[in-house]
Amino acid sequence: MKKFLITYLVFTFLVACALWGILQIPVLHPASSFAWICFAVFFILTLLTFWMAARNMEGRFQQFMNIFFGGIIIKLFVTGAMVLIYKSVAGAPEQSFVLIAPFALIYFSFLGFETSQLLRLNRKQTGS
Repeated sequence: MKKFLITYLVFTFLVACALWGILQIPVLHPASSFAWICFAVFFILTLLTFWMAARNMEGRFQQFMNIFFGGIIIKLFVTGAMVLIYKSVAGAPEQSFVLIAPFALIYFSFLGFETSQLLRLNRKQTGS
């Protein structure tokens, strides 16, 4: 778990730098608060998913799949709710691209990292 945490912190630092960089584009400024909220939510959800996987996997592939797909479904609902809430409360910009660009960076970065780490954990526990 310690190795994962170090790798995870380095990864999140790099994603934060990339996010900060794309938010410097003037067209994307209106989405900066939404992007940082998404970043924080994904940081926490990815950490929780990995922690649950490490505690409950027990070397069974079915358990791995349950945790993996459960994490994806939870993130889907949470982020969908976040988009709806943000658009209704914050008066989000009319252009969808403004919200989609930073969100896609965060979503796909965390998804790729989480998938690779969970697969590594599964291989380690099953001995394959």
